[in-house]
Amino acid sequence: MSRSSNQLIIRKYGLLEPLNWGPDCEQELFLMNKLWNCLVELHRRAQQDYLSIIMNDLDFAEATDKLRNFSESLAAVSKGEIQTSISTEANPGPVDRLNAAFATLKRDVAVAGKRARAKAREPLRTLEESRRAAVKRARQTASGGGIITPLSTHLSKRAVQCFAEEES
Repeated sequence: MSRSSNQLIIRKYGLLEPLNWGPDCEQELFLMNKLWNCLVELHRRAQQDYLSIIMNDLDFAEATDKLRNFSESLAAVSKGEIQTSISTEANPGPVDRLNAAFATLKRDVAVAGKRARAKAREPLRTLEESRRAAVKRARQTASGGGIITPLSTHLSKRAVQCFAEEES
C-alpha cells in the first residue's frame, strides 16, 4: 500500500482511567503539590539569603558589577552598534577582544566568589543548616505529621488491598 505525499495520519494516544482512584489519591496529590510549592519558596528564600551573604564581600560585589556592566556593553555589540571586521590570529577583531575580556572578567568573578565563600564559611554553614531544618519541617508538616509517600507507592498499596479484598 503506497501513501501519497500529502496524506495526513492522525493518531490519538491517551491513558485509561485510573483504577481504584479515590479521594485519598486526590488528597495525596494535593499534599505533594503543597510540599512542592513550599520547597520552591524555601529555595527562593535560601538563594536570596545566600546572595546577600556573598555580596557583603566588597571584592565579589565589585567583580560582579564589572561583569554586569561589561555584559551590557556586549549587548551593544550584538545589536550591531560596533562594526566588526574580519579577524585573524595576528589581528584579532573587536569581538574577539571583547570575548577575551569577558572571559577574564568571568574568571575574576569566580576567584572572588571562591574567596567570598571562604570568608563567609560560618554564615553560609548556618544558612544551609537552617535551610535543611526548614525542608525537614516542611516535609513533616505538609502531610499533617506523616510522611508523604510517592503516588505510585500509594496506588500500589491500594491495588494490593483491592486484590486482597477480591480474593476474600
